[in-house]
Amino acid sequence: MKKFTPLFFVAFVVAACASLEAETPQQRVFAAKTDYKVALQLAVQYNELPRCESGTAAIACSHTSVVEVVRKANDTARVALDEAERIVRDPATTDSALNLAVESATSAVRVFTAVVAEIQDDG
Repeated sequence: MKKFTPLFFVAFVVAACASLEAETPQQRVFAAKTDYKVALQLAVQYNELPRCESGTAAIACSHTSVVEVVRKANDTARVALDEAERIVRDPATTDSALNLAVESATSAVRVFTAVVAEIQDDG
């Protein structure tokens, strides 16, 4: 399987470090969004590879089952991030709703980045 470029991996690590420095709920959501965008670039790169087929000796290919797992994790993270961003921008939001939305978004992004990291590790 094709290895991802080291530049993407470095960006992935740098983005993950940024989310550790976030303090406010708003900062946490926007840091998670940055992490998400970096992971999404890697996921897109994997998705663009030709699909692996039985009996084919492709140097670089993507497995349909892996693409489906990545898509599901991506969809979950995107929806959670969009909702959290909406909530952190709403001044009428309660603290409990704010905390729940932020935790949901950051958890979904952690899952998505872990799924994408597995693609890198399996290469």
